[in-house]
Formats: sequence, C-alpha cells, structure tokens
Amino acid sequence: LSLSFSLPFPPFSLSLSPSSLLPSLSPPLSRTPSISLFPLSLPPSPLPISSSLSPSPSLWGVGVRQREPGCRASRAERAEMRRVRRAGPMLLVLAAAAAAALFCSLWPELRRLMPGAEPGPQAAEHRSRELPEESDEQPEAFDERGYLAGKRWRRGEDPYRRHAFNQRESGRVPSTRTVQDTRHYQCSLQPWEGELPPTSIIITVHNEERAALLRTIRSLLNRTPAYLIHEIILVDDFSQDPADCQLLTALPKVKSLRNQQREGLIRSRVRGADAATAGILTFLDSHCEVNRDWLLPLLQRVAQDPSRVVSPVIDIINMDTFAYVAASPDLRGGFDWSLHFKWEPLSEEVRVARTDPIAPIRTPVIAGGLFVINKAWFNHLGSYDTEMEIWGGENFGELTFVPLSGNHVPVLIDPSALQHYP
Repeated sequence: LSLSFSLPFPPFSLSLSPSSLLPSLSPPLSRTPSISLFPLSLPPSPLPISSSLSPSPSLWGVGVRQREPGCRASRAERAEMRRVRRAGPMLLVLAAAAAAALFCSLWPELRRLMPGAEPGPQAAEHRSRELPEESDEQPEAFDERGYLAGKRWRRGEDPYRRHAFNQRESGRVPSTRTVQDTRHYQCSLQPWEGELPPTSIIITVHNEERAALLRTIRSLLNRTPAYLIHEIILVDDFSQDPADCQLLTALPKVKSLRNQQREGLIRSRVRGADAATAGILTFLDSHCEVNRDWLLPLLQRVAQDPSRVVSPVIDIINMDTFAYVAASPDLRGGFDWSLHFKWEPLSEEVRVARTDPIAPIRTPVIAGGLFVINKAWFNHLGSYDTEMEIWGGENFGELTFVPLSGNHVPVLIDPSALQHYP
C-alpha cells in the first residue's frame, strides 16, 4: 500500500510508505529517510517517515545527478528544501484523515460481521436483498422427480397452451428456490406478542400445473413456522388427474379432498372451510409462493380483532420468465363500474397521515384469492354465496363480510409479502 500526494511545486512527487508511518508494526526501518532533490542530496531529516522526491524528467529534461562532496546548495535550493520539510507534517495529517475516513465507511460492515453482533436496521436491509431457504428435510415418501415427470412440458408443445403461463420455464424453477425478501426492514424486527393461533390453509385446485402447485406447498412448509400450520387442505375441483393432489399428501400436513363433479371455486372453498379443524382459515391460490414470515402479521391482526379480514401485499411472479417482481406496498383494492377489480394508489391524504410504513392499510375490497379470516366469524356471516359458479367475482362476494362487521372497515392489507402469478 502506498499513498501519493501532489506537492505545490510540479516537478516533484512524494511517496509515503505505511510501514514507515507505523514502525511498531513493521520491520525496523531507518528513521533518517533519504530525500533526493535535483541537483542536491539533502542531509538526514528528523521526520519519522520514509519519503522520496524525484524530478519529472519530462519537465527538467535531464536525469538525476548527485552533487559532488563539498559543494554547497544555492539559496533557491535551500528554499525548496524548507518547503519540502514543511509539507511533511501536512501530508501525515492528510494520510491520517484518509485512513480515518476509510475506517468509518467500512465500520458498519465490519461490525455486522463480528461474532455476536446484533442485527440493526442496516443489517436487516442487507439481509432483505436475498435470503436462502430455511433448511428442512423433505420426507422420503414423496417422489418429487416422479411427480413432476408425469406432467412435464414436452418439446414442440406450446408452453402457454395448458396454463396460460410459460410451463417450460416453470419446470426449470426448483421447488425450493430462493426468493427475494422485499418487506420493509422493520417487519423483520417486529416482536410478535403472545401465542398466535394455528391456521388451516385451504387451496382450491383444478388442473393446476404440477411444478407451480408443488412450489406453493414447498414454500408454505419452508417459510412458515411449523406450529402455525395446522393443516394444508387441497380441494381438488374434479381435475382430470386425481393424482395431481393425491400424491402431495405424502408431504407433511397436506390433506386432499376431491369433488365428484366440477363445483367451482366458491363451493370448493366452502367445502374446505367446513372440513378445516383450526380456528383460523387461510385461503390461497394454487399457483403462488409465500415469502419469509408472511403468516405471522396476518394471524396477529386477526387474533387482535376476530372481525378482521386480512390480505397480504401481493407481489408478482413473471408469467414468462418466473422472475420475482416486487409490488408497491402503498396500494389498496378498488373496482370500476364494470365490477372489474383493480389496484389503486393511496390518496395523498392517506399517505401523509400514514406515519408507520408497516401499518396495515384499510381497503374496501381485496383481490379475493388470498386472505385470512376467523372461522367462527366466517360462518357467522354466512360464508360465501354458494350460488356463484366456477370462477371470478369472489372478491365482491367477500364484500358481504364487511357491512355486518360494525361501523369500521375491517378489511386490511398487511405489509407481509406473498407472490402470485399474474
């Protein structure tokens, strides 16, 4: 390591060696540095630094030559020598300031790497860029390779024909892939007070692509505390191949129910809710992936007020590349006069009044496919309208949960993250 500084006079350069600045940490060096100045050889200097000055040949046009013994320096040369000596302490100060600035800039990272260091906001932000999956031994009873091989994309087929997303790319994505944690860093620092109740997770399935369905189940098992999952109920809405759901029962906590005819999304969800044995119901789609600690804040909101219906922030999985696309947390649900659901940004008034970046957002309607609700409250409100057919409009059916809930609007969007195929 060497430090170079430009002196006020252009024909010279000065190089400082750190070993001479810290003699106690390096082999013994001469404390009388040699300073070569054209055309003069200076006597030893009391400065405890190792420095050398050399002329620039391009400016002087001649090489360095030693003065013969007995020759005295001229007045101009002695003046230059005094300027060099006065510059020594200034250079030491500059070097110390540069070293201090470098140390201060690196200290947060060095502190984070120290054993036993507490993860502060900066460390949490660093962790949030990308987190590896939690280690979890997969049961040997489940044959993942055989399960995926049964419905794999075949060369020459249109990869979008069956499922409206790129099945070829979906087959290349591992079932336990790493996903980006996009939550606000304060979410990972929140203490979850009290004991949270376990939940029954209900997923309706109809001819779902096997790789996408398996990633949904794997993400639930790998990124959710085991004690919070009471059961995972797959309601097979008369899929062409019953093995799509049945084979997954080899995974922990997975159960399968199969309809004897096509019932549609709503009646399938009602059947799953009737079969659930936990006090909290969590409804999910069959082609999504949950993020780190996604369930804890949702359960806490419902535990605080059983009349709440809570939905997470829904990020996007690109349907072509399966890349992760983070969504804005400052959105709420809405719809137009044709009753098409849409996301809309928060108003300026709401954004100004919202001082806590991880506080839940009140919304008149949610996306419909992903939410948590107390089972007793769900049944008290009459659950879904079972006259609704096949798919679509369930978010407006869920509006019936709101008017009977009191004067406040209990439908919340919580900043926990979950990814969904568009």
